Amino acid sequence: MPLSSSKYSSSPELRLQIGNSRLRHALAGALIVAEMCAIGLLFLRGYTCESVLLSLLAVVLLTRLLVDRTRGLGLVWQGGNWMLLRGAAALPVKLLAGPVATPWLIFLAVVELSGGRATRLWVFRDSVPSAQWRRLRVRAELARKCDRGMGSGH
Repeated sequence: MPLSSSKYSSSPELRLQIGNSRLRHALAGALIVAEMCAIGLLFLRGYTCESVLLSLLAVVLLTRLLVDRTRGLGLVWQGGNWMLLRGAAALPVKLLAGPVATPWLIFLAVVELSGGRATRLWVFRDSVPSAQWRRLRVRAELARKCDRGMGSGH
């Protein structure tokens, strides 16, 4: 059992379903506008071929950005164990080192214990209920502290 799970296994259960995020859409929109402005500046400076090639590449990459792969996924922490809910399946996962928690975004990387499939979860504050957001922030902070403790020779 991972250190981040076993040390705090008696803390309250976390169960959340990741929903739609207006913040994520706003950030993606801002990135798209910035990208198109940068390519437009290249075009105005006479880099026609380069700006066309970059536009094609940008369309491919930015369409991948618009697809929200985490929407609809669920995350459960109960009794020291993490599970990823993918449809009707509850898959046991291990939280990888280095969760990042900011006031608006929590990034978690998990790997399925059976099969080893890695999933990156970008959980925006407005995509989950506030009570679950607070629990996830605490859980991410505890995992980060435990990971730091493991790196120091524990």
